[in-house]
Amino acid sequence: MKAADTLIAWTDFTDVSGKVPPGSIAVGPLLRDGEGDWTDSYGYTGGAAHVHRRSLSDTEQATAVFQDYYMLVYSYGLHPYVVHRAFLHIDEYQEFIKSMGAGPDLGELGHDPSIMHGRSVAYPLPSVSERHIGRSFHFWPAAS
Repeated sequence: MKAADTLIAWTDFTDVSGKVPPGSIAVGPLLRDGEGDWTDSYGYTGGAAHVHRRSLSDTEQATAVFQDYYMLVYSYGLHPYVVHRAFLHIDEYQEFIKSMGAGPDLGELGHDPSIMHGRSVAYPLPSVSERHIGRSFHFWPAAS
């Protein structure tokens, strides 16, 4: 999905509503008329939910995607791997990480064997439940 058309929805670790697990994130296309609101279970929305984001240039769009990544990890405390898995559905994110020579890993969306992949440090990754609901993709960290 192009970032200009991608909604991002998430909940931080203080959310105890029980609608989705704390620290969850979802990405999907802008909602269509008459379509159910898949963002409703989440505490926050961003990305193309902000109308100004829909008209940014390619470079501005890629920068905005990485600002979102940073904000979700640093400010809201989402696990970097959970955000990474969700953002692999955003074209600009995949293009940028591939341009750095750090493409999606084996088994991840967009994996390209001709581009270097894999992590430099083998730290434990959280268990993540991935759900495809309608046209959106939801990533829920498993309870620890």
